[in-house]
Amino acid sequence: MMNNAQIKELIGSDYSYGAYRRHVRTMNHLASFIQKEYKVSDLYVMEVDLNFVNGFHHYLKTQKTGNQNTVTKYVVNFKKIMRMAFANNWVKKDPFYSWKAEWKKVERDVLTEAELRSLIELQLESKSLEQVRDIFVFCCFTGLPMLMSKSFQTTI
Repeated sequence: MMNNAQIKELIGSDYSYGAYRRHVRTMNHLASFIQKEYKVSDLYVMEVDLNFVNGFHHYLKTQKTGNQNTVTKYVVNFKKIMRMAFANNWVKKDPFYSWKAEWKKVERDVLTEAELRSLIELQLESKSLEQVRDIFVFCCFTGLPMLMSKSFQTTI
């Protein structure tokens, strides 16, 4: 089974840094949920059932861990782990069999040509902000998503 350490080793080839961080956050949210709801630090994987899944989903929504799609992504990450456990016969029944992910359609705003032009012409006070602006503008013109690596984030 793929664990977070293995995912971390595959950053750049099979996983992005952001995907790795989401898996770590999922693990941390699960640990907090188990502690709060069950008053223990860990549970046997066989104890996970649909009630656990629904409880985890509800916990994430009430703890304000993000919007609908963020919460759903955390539960889907957990679902992948439980599907691996089911495939390895560590659990007799897939607890996600009756659970369905609910995604909310998001309308993204698009910069107008005038807004983009003003951003290009904006005079900034630091080289690092200029670099971020230039990369953002490049991504706007090419359609590339602006995914920043951890090393780039620390230079800003």
